[in-house]
Amino acid sequence: MQLEFIASGTITETSHQLSMPESTLEWTVTADLPASTGVLDWKISEAGMGIENWLWSASGALSISGDDITLTGIPGSRVSGILSLELPVDSPPAYHAFSDASSLGADHSLRLSVEVLQIYRASLTLISPTDSPHMVEVEEAIPTTVRLYNPGNGEDTYTMSHTLILDDNLSEDPGIQVTFSSEEITLSAGSLRTLPVEVVLPDTTPARTPVNIEITMTSEGDSAISSTITLTLEARQDHRWEIELSAQGTSVEDRTFAVNPGDSFIVEISATNTGNLLDDIEIAGTGIITPEGTDTATDWVIVGDADTSVAVNASTYLELIIEVPEGAWNGTTYEVSGTATAFGVEVYSFSFIIEVAHVPGWTAVAADADLEINPAGSTVSLSIIQQGNAPSKPYASVYVTGETGWVVEAPEDLPILEPGNTAPLDLEITPPENARHGRTVELNIKLREGDGSSEATITLPLRVAVIHEFSLNGLGNWIVSDDGGYPHAELQNLGNAPTTISLEVLSLPQGWTVSGRTHVVIGVGEVTGVPLEVIPDSEWDGSSRTIRILAQDEAGNQREISLDTQYEDHSWASSPIIVAVEGDSALLTIHGTSPVSEVMDDAQFNLDWDLQGGWVWHADSSGIGTQMTVDSDSVLPYTAYVIEPSNRFATCTISGSVGSVDAECQVGNGTESFAFTVMLIDDEGSMLDSHDGFVAANTSSDQINLSASAWNPSPGMRTLTIRLLDERGTLVASAERGFEIRRTDWNVGLVGLEIEGEGSSQKIKVLTKREYHHLLTDADCSIEVTAGTHSATHSIDVTGIYPPEPKLDRPDVEDGTEMIVTIQCLFPWDEDSDSSDDEARLILSGGSIESGDGFEWATALGSAGLVIVLALSLTWILYNQRERRKLLEMTESVIQKKSKRKSPELPEVPEPVAEPPAATPQPVVEPTEEIPEIEEKNLDEFENRLKRLTGGE
Repeated sequence: MQLEFIASGTITETSHQLSMPESTLEWTVTADLPASTGVLDWKISEAGMGIENWLWSASGALSISGDDITLTGIPGSRVSGILSLELPVDSPPAYHAFSDASSLGADHSLRLSVEVLQIYRASLTLISPTDSPHMVEVEEAIPTTVRLYNPGNGEDTYTMSHTLILDDNLSEDPGIQVTFSSEEITLSAGSLRTLPVEVVLPDTTPARTPVNIEITMTSEGDSAISSTITLTLEARQDHRWEIELSAQGTSVEDRTFAVNPGDSFIVEISATNTGNLLDDIEIAGTGIITPEGTDTATDWVIVGDADTSVAVNASTYLELIIEVPEGAWNGTTYEVSGTATAFGVEVYSFSFIIEVAHVPGWTAVAADADLEINPAGSTVSLSIIQQGNAPSKPYASVYVTGETGWVVEAPEDLPILEPGNTAPLDLEITPPENARHGRTVELNIKLREGDGSSEATITLPLRVAVIHEFSLNGLGNWIVSDDGGYPHAELQNLGNAPTTISLEVLSLPQGWTVSGRTHVVIGVGEVTGVPLEVIPDSEWDGSSRTIRILAQDEAGNQREISLDTQYEDHSWASSPIIVAVEGDSALLTIHGTSPVSEVMDDAQFNLDWDLQGGWVWHADSSGIGTQMTVDSDSVLPYTAYVIEPSNRFATCTISGSVGSVDAECQVGNGTESFAFTVMLIDDEGSMLDSHDGFVAANTSSDQINLSASAWNPSPGMRTLTIRLLDERGTLVASAERGFEIRRTDWNVGLVGLEIEGEGSSQKIKVLTKREYHHLLTDADCSIEVTAGTHSATHSIDVTGIYPPEPKLDRPDVEDGTEMIVTIQCLFPWDEDSDSSDDEARLILSGGSIESGDGFEWATALGSAGLVIVLALSLTWILYNQRERRKLLEMTESVIQKKSKRKSPELPEVPEPVAEPPAATPQPVVEPTEEIPEIEEKNLDEFENRLKRLTGGE
């Protein structure tokens, strides 16, 4: 072997490389640059490197730009760079050599090579059959299709083979045959091919046992490369069954059965497995409808049944259910064809017919009918609906229960209706004259077939429409005394339902006032007096005045009367309209009377005084008067209604709390029927609830409960009243209960206390806060102050525009005493949302003032006396020079001692010490000795000398 070595100015390290596709390769290119240039370049295309999808890149001193590979550096130096290649995934196997001379000649040629190796891959897919396991017959060729795919990068040849998988179900090969249409297949890279395969199971193959056959493709280029699919087959078994059918105790096949709409027809099936293996059985059916007339019901339903793993010679019991639609017409037939199958193999078939039987049915609806009947009568339009399943004609009878006297007229002839159709039924209904709006009766409509079959009763509620009507009558002058008086006027409810009457007094003389209830609730037929009283002005001279009363019910009906006043010494303090039950008594009150007065009834003579504060009037229908004479002076007319007692006894009660009021009445037993009205009324004259009822003879009522859910009382002491009236408007039973009503969704509290000023004029400022104070209607609130032995209560208005800030006089207690202030309100405002801010505390200070900063009278007088003493002493020593120094020292010593000693306080100062402002307290000034000034103009020689001795100018 002869080797030849050639020197080169450019070399590539690992010039030849072996690589798989989808790899990145690198070559290090090193070159000695000539001294004349610092650049070497080569062409990718000239070197044969421009292969499709190959990606070249460079780094270091090496770069690629377009088709050029360039190596740069310092002339005469050695430089290097890295050349990189990314191979695509589908690079075919091949040897590639690349070479190109540089621009400087062959001495700097670029040489490298790469060999792409082949990758062997295989992919096998089962195309058919798609179900697994696939049921097949034995000894029959089973067509199967597989798909071969070469995912490698080069051509390859594959060998086909199969293997039978043995397991607990199949322990040995029964002789299964697998035939490939071609046992060797050559595929280029990325190509596909479908291959038919034929499989035959011998008759010795166990039935219903999975047979798993592995089919494999193996690469001849690399025997370790293969792909396998599993084909699962099951040999079909021999399905033999004995089937017996019955329904309604008879055989089913080829018979006709009558079934009602909406019913189910059940076929009972007994199935026995006479095959050779555990087997499944399924019962199913289909049907054909032959409609009658315009029958459109098509929602017939057949429900099958099934059982699994039925042993050989064992039996199972199944059902086939046919559901007839609700709207199926009489005469419509449904032909049923049924089958029994075992694993898709039909083993039995049968048929029978169902005919829809006749089922009559009727109803009536009041979709848009007005079931409130006018007292004069109304037409109620109902709709009759044919709910049967065959055309027929309805016959109707109509009547009312719950109250006698209702008259109903119905049409005599109605049309023939097909199933589902409707026809109008117009009824002329007239209620009795005494029908009440709140009393509900029942309208009964009976519908039947012509032969009397299929009678259906429909019940609808009826009641008479509400009529609001009332009267307001004045029965004479309005007698008024100095204390006032009630009018001789009455209200009567002429409607058919309880009503609320609002009252208003018009043209009231100036200075006159009105008291009493402005709203009154009246039951049906009830008579009551006008519950208003006028009180005249104290300056009234007794002359006649005309006063109008306007009444209006809840429907807006208005009535008005005008009454002339008449002055008397006595007047009615209660309404002169008396309504009482025979044998009872009424308590009448008259202004200006007392136990010593004489009240004479024109029919009952003298009336007795009652300890409750009124006059006892006995209800006696044989002695009903028209007026009373008081003290043989005033004549007071009245109107009395004496009513026979009710034929029933009743009781009413009110219990519970504000949020859960139990208001109820109960009517006792009696020999006659009893109609009644129960009303629940608040203290403002509003009717919260009512009930009209009827109790048959010899029975008692259930508990009658009224609701107070509409009651929204304002805070205070409020009252609810329940009243039970009979059909004459006479009160039979009543009850009343008071409730304490509070609101707590508000708050009034104290923020704190502030001291203003000092001494005896000191003030305590109370700071308050409030929330939702606008709710506090007529609130009576106060603040309570305690400090030592001092206590006081101050009224406070918490409803003003701004929170109140009262200033209180300082309690006459010593400094250091704790002052406690509490804010509180009386019922119904005695509970707010936050009780923690109802109290504030303060330690008192600044109540006494030191006198050190005032004028010290004792010091001033002492100094003045000292000055006088010194003046007298100096008079006789003016000429004694030897004693001057000694006297001066003594004088100065006395003055210093006096100025340092505080003189005792005087008992009282004529002028009070001015109180400094509280906001800017003044500092305490230590007391100093003040020396009065001596005016210069009147000083004699002695005084001048004395001034000089004491330090004066």
